[in-house]
Amino acid sequence: MRESAIGVVFSSSFVKDELKVHYGNILPTELPLFNRPSFDFIYNKLSSLVEKVVVTVPDSYIPIFSDRKNIELFPVDQNLSLFEVFKLVVNISQNYSEIYIIYGDTLIEND
Repeated sequence: MRESAIGVVFSSSFVKDELKVHYGNILPTELPLFNRPSFDFIYNKLSSLVEKVVVTVPDSYIPIFSDRKNIELFPVDQNLSLFEVFKLVVNISQNYSEIYIIYGDTLIEND
């Protein structure tokens, strides 16, 4: 883990209609991968690099992965642009020397 590093997962909107038909109204980080939410892979990779993981989520979201340590859910208006969400995240990350950013639908290969 790097000293004073934060990981941010952008997942502040629900999946598009094509995927809602199959999986329901879920976040990209909840899409299944090998019978696990893809967030498991993202978290495993980030938690070895950072001291805290922040996940942007829609403000109407009911969390499923809040039981993990070092995770902070950051509710945002899902109508905000990616740039607007990025500006909000930068403001909460000012006390960290490094920021790792991952999009919620990014596939991560675990070692």
